[in-house]
Amino acid sequence: LCHAYLAGDGFCTGRQPVLHELEITGDGWPRFKTGSVAMKIQPAPFKGTVQKVEDEFHDSFNGKELKKEWSWNYTYADISAALEGGSLILSGTPLAGNMYGTALCVRAQEPDFVFEAGIGQTDRELKGLTLYGDSGNMAVWGYRDGKLVMDVIMDGKETVLFSTPWEGPAHLRMAVDAGTVTGIWWSRDGKEWHSPENLSLDVTGLERWDRVQRPGLIYCGGPDGNAEFSYFTISYR
Repeated sequence: LCHAYLAGDGFCTGRQPVLHELEITGDGWPRFKTGSVAMKIQPAPFKGTVQKVEDEFHDSFNGKELKKEWSWNYTYADISAALEGGSLILSGTPLAGNMYGTALCVRAQEPDFVFEAGIGQTDRELKGLTLYGDSGNMAVWGYRDGKLVMDVIMDGKETVLFSTPWEGPAHLRMAVDAGTVTGIWWSRDGKEWHSPENLSLDVTGLERWDRVQRPGLIYCGGPDGNAEFSYFTISYR
């Protein structure tokens, strides 16, 4: 068992665990049986079994506990994530130096994907979708203080790329290609979608040296507030 980064755009999916058979060469060195590199796709050892990459992850938050696919920015915040009546209530306490709240993310299985969520609670604090590098490097597409906003935080500096007035619940969607945001959409009913015209989304450089950016949900506030999400979906292209 080892781990490594995939070549090309596959790098955007982060370090991959690899369970791969080794053999010992004539001069006593280990090598993969496939040669000098490990292969992502290998023959399955048992009849009737196949390697399968799921093309979608969906969470309707109607279980008793979070699904195992979720992870959070534990080095930057003490998270509070509760499932209540088919909703996720996300909050937490940011740790020292963290100005951008609590992130709950999944690990992308492919470099190109679209992810979406329903936001049920709208107040002053920023909340919504995130492509998350760390506490000072992220893209956030969400709601804040009467507006839907597209924020980019790079090295702790925030830039608002787009905003539009909004009140009430919303469905939000973000597209990512090879590690950068390529589109955002919003909807009131989850059926009719809208996107900004002529929006330049230069969102690169979010990956950190030891990990890649992850898609997910975020609440940028303190422990006295929270964000409510009705579902989350990520699909691969």
